[in-house]
Amino acid sequence: GDSKEKAALEAQFATLLSAAARVNRRRWAFGVVEDFVTKQLPYLVTWGLSWRYAASRGPTCVEDGSAGVLIHDLRFVASAVSHNFLAFGEVLRLNQRFGELSGYVRRTTELTSALEGVTSMGSEGGLAGFCEVPQDQGIAFQGVNITTPAGVPLLAQLTVEVPPGRHLLVTGPNGSGKTSLFRVLGGLWGHDGAGRIYRPAAGSHSGGWTVFLVPQRPYMTLGSLVEQVTYPSPAPVDPEVRQRCLDCLARVGVAYLL
Repeated sequence: GDSKEKAALEAQFATLLSAAARVNRRRWAFGVVEDFVTKQLPYLVTWGLSWRYAASRGPTCVEDGSAGVLIHDLRFVASAVSHNFLAFGEVLRLNQRFGELSGYVRRTTELTSALEGVTSMGSEGGLAGFCEVPQDQGIAFQGVNITTPAGVPLLAQLTVEVPPGRHLLVTGPNGSGKTSLFRVLGGLWGHDGAGRIYRPAAGSHSGGWTVFLVPQRPYMTLGSLVEQVTYPSPAPVDPEVRQRCLDCLARVGVAYLL
């Protein structure tokens, strides 16, 4: 299903790029407004206030010797206006700074969780102990210990063999390790390296895959109903194959969806 999933992801990625472009345009507009408010507007306001203050004093300030007081007052007005607008600019940038801080905290938390998961698996864990066998052989666990990524033990010394064509039902209470068994088999979880896991090598067999892991929760891909039936193979164009898909839908009682 790689090609199908890739097409779906590329379609979603195009939507993401469009949203990112809108966000960048809004950020640019906000930056222009912020630059004007914090850098250009203070000078305009200072000039206007200074002109009005000087005009209110009139030319008498030169005659009575209060020109020094006027200059001092104008400097005070300029300083007060500048500091007020700088403080307002800091308020405008609070949202950006909180966003950056939130991103740093989230990435640090994710990194810490990932490092804890790697440590719990052990330096010799990972996919150690997997052995690929020919496709005409089955699946086998020999002395495998299964634990969660947090280090909680679920199964110890598991030994079981499933020959090709044989059905096996795994039962047990919640949290006993049923799902974890298949997570380890699929390589989503590692184990401590003790024991061996034998599974068929990747490759096609009679037009399909020898081992196909079905998700625990229903998973519907983007596409038609026929594409859901034939997943991960592409939608069939052969009328005979499409008729087989329709027969499969009828056998499970969902032909009314057509």
